[in-house]
Amino acid sequence: MRSSFSLLFLFLAGALSAQHTINLTLEAPIGKGTILIAVYGSEADFDENENAIKSGKVVVSKVGTYQTTLEDLPSGKYVLALFQDVNDNGKLDTNFLGIPKEPYAFSRSPKVKWRAPKYEEVVFDLQESQDLKLVLKKWKKR
Repeated sequence: MRSSFSLLFLFLAGALSAQHTINLTLEAPIGKGTILIAVYGSEADFDENENAIKSGKVVVSKVGTYQTTLEDLPSGKYVLALFQDVNDNGKLDTNFLGIPKEPYAFSRSPKVKWRAPKYEEVVFDLQESQDLKLVLKKWKKR
């Protein structure tokens, strides 16, 4: 009985601490700059654009497809927010209305146009390693 409990405890401890990988395929629409990636682990951090729990970058040299990997993420809810920093100034450039001038993407494609997406529109649940394909798009009127 005691050994059964020990095995169950070890199994549960391993399952709770499982780390996952996200293999990202990114489509860059402009052939220069850097794709900046931020991973947010809570609604508050996403809403404030603060405290990304993980970040990454991919140097862009041509229009096309790029691969990168985000590792060591425990099970949970996350938002991926990306933009292509075309002029490499370290920030998402916007016009006077706050509309992005540079291509961007989120972990889920929100159906919003004239405002930033809300957490619940772009959050996803990570329970196992997975592959995601994200197409960075320029903002344009519809």
